[in-house]
Amino acid sequence: MPRLKIAGKLFLYVFFVSLFIPGIFLNNRSELKLPDNRLAAFSPRLKITETKKINENYTRDWDAYLNDRFGWRSVLIELSRLLKKSHVAIQNGLTLYGKNGWEFYAGENSIQNYQNIHLFSDDELKRAADYLSTLDNWCNTHGKRFYLFIAPDKNKIYGEFYPSVIKKINPDSKSRANQLVNFLRANTSIKVVYPYDVLHEHKKDGLLYWAENNTHWNELGAYYGYADLMKTMQIEPIGFTRLRRSRKPILKDGNIYLVPDIPNMADYDDIYSNQLYKLCKFQSLPPPDGYKNITENRACHNENGKYNVFMFRDSFGQSLTPYLANTFKDMTLVWRQNVTTQDLEYIKDNNVDIVIDEIVERYITAYSHLEFPKE
Repeated sequence: MPRLKIAGKLFLYVFFVSLFIPGIFLNNRSELKLPDNRLAAFSPRLKITETKKINENYTRDWDAYLNDRFGWRSVLIELSRLLKKSHVAIQNGLTLYGKNGWEFYAGENSIQNYQNIHLFSDDELKRAADYLSTLDNWCNTHGKRFYLFIAPDKNKIYGEFYPSVIKKINPDSKSRANQLVNFLRANTSIKVVYPYDVLHEHKKDGLLYWAENNTHWNELGAYYGYADLMKTMQIEPIGFTRLRRSRKPILKDGNIYLVPDIPNMADYDDIYSNQLYKLCKFQSLPPPDGYKNITENRACHNENGKYNVFMFRDSFGQSLTPYLANTFKDMTLVWRQNVTTQDLEYIKDNNVDIVIDEIVERYITAYSHLEFPKE
């Protein structure tokens, strides 16, 4: 115990001393040129010599001075560069920094999901299958078609950019998503779409399907997910026109259908602007009565489309929406996975033809805990 106390005191001593080192070793050279080809800020003056007035920017000037001249600045910058180059796993809040400037979502056990550590137990698989089968059977009984769509996580498609120090414990073939997909296909009649293989195949084209620094797939990745869903539905997907690459952020309206950013995730900086989104002709409507309590709920109408669709979704369904709304005549989109009695009544009363349950891979454990409502 005494040794631990001594070690603790030594750690605190070293820690507090290190806080003052950059200030003690300030570089006071009159003209200091920085690596970005500019001169370092000079020591600020409280009064401006020429006018004898108080410098209103005094504190801001001090901040610039300290930032440019703190001790070991060049050493620490080089150390940061080497750490990133060495692919050490650096995490900031919900952002995990990978190789070559790539960033990944680190929340909600995403790292363990990449490693394929947390798998379904036999009981969890059965409970998830029971819930989804009940929904599928209900749809069949009432003349509706049901499809389960699982959107892959970014780290499952671009794992080559994940930090090298984070290793997979099990291969993706034994992932939680594949556990569920294989179990449902072997034991139920549910039609499941999981475009993992499709997206890996299209990676050979050399195009990006996720922005390097956003957790959501871009509109091109969403398109190939949509096309895979249409293949399963035996519906001809809408085609897309030429793509152009953009190095500047495309923020809203026109070139890209935006998805909400995850906290601590940067904006898009390298995406494909798909001209198809400009050509999508559908009317975006407010959600129907009973679904206006959540702002993300919405409805769409396309006079030239076919079929009435009800879709449960999360944020990955956002980029799918323009393609789906341009394919189907009417769509109602609800931002959740759990089915309610209200949903069942709405689906029956509004002559819905197709029910889609879209969910991103990291959330699929929810199905083990949901209960189908009693009518």
